[in-house]
Amino acid sequence: MSDNPHPLMLRPAGCISFIIAMVAFMGFVPAFVFTDAGVVTDKAPWFATAWAVCLKLSWHGMETAVRMMEPYYILSKRHAPSKILTLDYTALPFGYLPLQALANGHLIMFFVGFGSILAEFLTVFVTGLTTSDGQGFVKAYGWNSDDVKSIYAGQDTLVSFSVSFGFAMFVLLYMTVVATVVFARRRHPFLPRQPNTIASVLAFIHQSKMLYSFVGTAKLNSAEMARRLRAGAGASATYGLGWFEGRDGQTHCGVDQEELMSTYKHGVDFSMGNKPWITRWDEL
Repeated sequence: MSDNPHPLMLRPAGCISFIIAMVAFMGFVPAFVFTDAGVVTDKAPWFATAWAVCLKLSWHGMETAVRMMEPYYILSKRHAPSKILTLDYTALPFGYLPLQALANGHLIMFFVGFGSILAEFLTVFVTGLTTSDGQGFVKAYGWNSDDVKSIYAGQDTLVSFSVSFGFAMFVLLYMTVVATVVFARRRHPFLPRQPNTIASVLAFIHQSKMLYSFVGTAKLNSAEMARRLRAGAGASATYGLGWFEGRDGQTHCGVDQEELMSTYKHGVDFSMGNKPWITRWDEL
């Protein structure tokens, strides 16, 4: 098992393989459209579509991971505003996510969410290209004809073919660039474990002193809770993810109000070198 607690699509094994697959597909699409490699799609027209579907599903896997980890990444950078405590991208609808992320100023989340919309069209355009004869259009550009738009090759006109091919290549290039940026910015572990269960989320806050600010908020929605936090702790109150002294007097790693004792560094147990005289030796 990997020592990296991140989801697979944010680890090198998953993200690099995904990027390589997209780069390879970017080379395969012009090959089967404009060269004799099109015999592959003639014999197995499902091959290119299946490849595009796999890329789309992998992209959605990466989007799910970024949705889940984004609030914790912001908290790991320390001194985050109180609204981050109620931020939940996992529950946002498919098309609304990029708009909300853009409004919040979270650009990586916006680009990933917008990429999910583009990925839905990728399979449609790639499937259309498998029935097109790109070599016929290439030859048509060399003809001295004033009515080039009336030339047909396969089931497409020159205009529809150009749109399909151009859009497919643009989406693949967009997805490759965004996936590379996501890997570059999110590849380092910034959490001790994934917040993918209720228990794992509670483990981050069960000893936090900020819990006192949540007393009486059970019936509030996210917006009302954010206003309550700002009013209770003050507009200048910030929060972070790292090591802090909990309500039991022990050192814990999780989310609490600033100032924290230390930033979280993966593989470093700050509690082992801090106040050893109050360490609970029965838990070692």
